[in-house]
Amino acid sequence: TSAAKSTDESSSGRRHEVFKSNCIKFVVAGEQDTWKSIADAFEMSESKLRKYNDVGEDAILQKGSVVYLKKKKSRAFWGYTAHVVREGETMYSIAQNYGIRLIALYKMNKMPFTAGAQVGQIIKLR
Repeated sequence: TSAAKSTDESSSGRRHEVFKSNCIKFVVAGEQDTWKSIADAFEMSESKLRKYNDVGEDAILQKGSVVYLKKKKSRAFWGYTAHVVREGETMYSIAQNYGIRLIALYKMNKMPFTAGAQVGQIIKLR
């Protein structure tokens, strides 16, 4: 998806490039970032940040991960109607790529939450 870009200085003084996808601000995790450090930097609770990103309290943040700063949408931005699954993609990575809540993506595609994305599968985004 296309993303708009700006740079915000967080309250911690660390500069994060802030992007937008599906009208929702996000940052890309750096080497030293954790769920807590990003939550603190943007003055929100870690649990809220994890909820926005569909991850549990045991999930470890990986460098390069997209981290949404607001609640994701129930469907993709207008114009993005479907996605063809490529090698290495998961339902979670697709949801993060388009700024869609993971549960909404599963429901929209009438898939059980335990099912994974299959290479070549067409996933509805709207």
